[in-house]
Amino acid sequence: MKKNINKKTGILLVSLFVMIAGYAWCASSDSQPSLPTLAAGLPESVDEAKKTFEQRVVDKFPLGSSELQMADELLNEGFEIKVRDDQTHIAAFEEAKAPCKQHWVISWKAVNDKIVSVNGEYSFDCP
Repeated sequence: MKKNINKKTGILLVSLFVMIAGYAWCASSDSQPSLPTLAAGLPESVDEAKKTFEQRVVDKFPLGSSELQMADELLNEGFEIKVRDDQTHIAAFEEAKAPCKQHWVISWKAVNDKIVSVNGEYSFDCP
């Protein structure tokens, strides 16, 4: 009987340890990816954040720079990239913190791997 109690206690302790370790791991890892460099630290005012994000995009990816390098960097930062029918490329990143959502969108066109137009848009939606 004593062996049974020790065995049950051991199983209970191991289970408890696994639960605590799992909770600690979940708490330490964000469910949301970290913000991309271009999106981090924007001003609190939505109007100022829009202007700042637009300027960061234009400064980071000037006309004539490599589209492939830009796309690679945006993918590594967590943006999702799509191509529209008119060959405009769209890179989007979204952060949801209930009940609000923030959106960062970069759109561009390129010819022969050179950026010929680029635009950055930031929006904040909260019901």
